Amino acid sequence: MAIQITAGTTAFPIGQMLFGVLVDGFSTQIYLLIFGVGILTLMISLGVRQIYRKRVPAEEPAL
Repeated sequence: MAIQITAGTTAFPIGQMLFGVLVDGFSTQIYLLIFGVGILTLMISLGVRQIYRKRVPAEEPAL
């Protein structure tokens, strides 16, 4: 868990800089950038969901 938090904290400023550069490049068509980021976020979340589903066993129902 600590590694995931560290990776997220480290990636945050890098993502901010990258998004700033992309906003400058797509300033006239910002909707394309927002749509692309939304699709990328959806793909990442679905991928992570599959990873955790395989890793964490389902809870047994309480009796």
